[in-house]
Amino acid sequence: MVQPSNTRIIPDSEYLSSGAIVSSNLSDCDLILGVKEPSTASIIPNKHYFFFGHLDDKPPYNKELFKALKERHITFTDYELIKDNHGKRIIAFGYWAGIAGVYDTLRLYGEKYGCYDLPKLNETFTKQMVLDNLAKVSPILLQRKVKTLIIGYGRVASGVREILNAIGIKYTPACKFKYMVNEETCYSIVGAADLTFDTYGYKFDPATFHANPERFASRFFPYAEATDILLCCHCYQHGAPVYLDERLVKGTKNRIRVVGDITCDVNGSVATTTRYSTHTSPFYDIDHSLQEAKLFEDSDNISVMAVDNLPNALAKEASEDFSDMVKRVVIEGVKENAKYIQEATMFVNGRLSDRYKNLNQYLM
Repeated sequence: MVQPSNTRIIPDSEYLSSGAIVSSNLSDCDLILGVKEPSTASIIPNKHYFFFGHLDDKPPYNKELFKALKERHITFTDYELIKDNHGKRIIAFGYWAGIAGVYDTLRLYGEKYGCYDLPKLNETFTKQMVLDNLAKVSPILLQRKVKTLIIGYGRVASGVREILNAIGIKYTPACKFKYMVNEETCYSIVGAADLTFDTYGYKFDPATFHANPERFASRFFPYAEATDILLCCHCYQHGAPVYLDERLVKGTKNRIRVVGDITCDVNGSVATTTRYSTHTSPFYDIDHSLQEAKLFEDSDNISVMAVDNLPNALAKEASEDFSDMVKRVVIEGVKENAKYIQEATMFVNGRLSDRYKNLNQYLM
């Protein structure tokens, strides 16, 4: 069964011609596969839902959804938590978010400085269109000696790097990048090990950082002083250090003037992401007092791209890729992936599974 939609890239008629039942009423369904979080009003009691929940970090904005899953005796599996034995996510949109996000951020750079114009992303775009459009402006980027810093090493970053490499932007190791001054257009990539230190004096340990992020402090300053475009491709963990913080934004040493927050963490690792933006209005400016300002009125303000549903701009390819992953893991491969699915199942009939008992306080 398929819920009808007039905005989905694949029209209802294609589902009907394939033999599916198109209906707004899903009460007969035992398993409901979504993508984004559903509204609390739409949740049908006693069902098994799959969607991206963003609940394990206990964001305040999802508290009502969390309560609804409990009160309506829902079994809930979070795509985001389905990981293999190496901790790698098996189902994700991140690659496509990276491709759309780097395009939108480079479009923002061109508009901010008036050096080129790129067509606006829309649902008919493809990866090849992204490459073709950026290839036309890459000579300008190379001439302007633009330095781009990527935070994160996951799927989002892989999409970003693929595009930057394809249009001729050179990779530079982080140890060299942070000391370069106006030498050449390049990009580098860093993670928490590069940007934080353990205040207890121990060597950086990923497991400790994940378990106790509050005991780490930022050492982002050298990168802020060397970067023109910041691309956030990592998921912010609540309690972790803020990299581009209020002090840096208000200071005179921060060189960053364009931020592409591809993973869109409001009040996360960059203080300038004060809200989500949309495909219709993808950009906004933040001044040095962290207040929103008129877009491009002052080139010294920091211009932000923080669209929270970037893969929608590459809708056909992203949908096909995501559908293949869900089909392979959740439907055809449900037996061989049973362990991973069980570990990603946060609620069973409205009760938190043992793995997520620490979230009980979220309900209070």
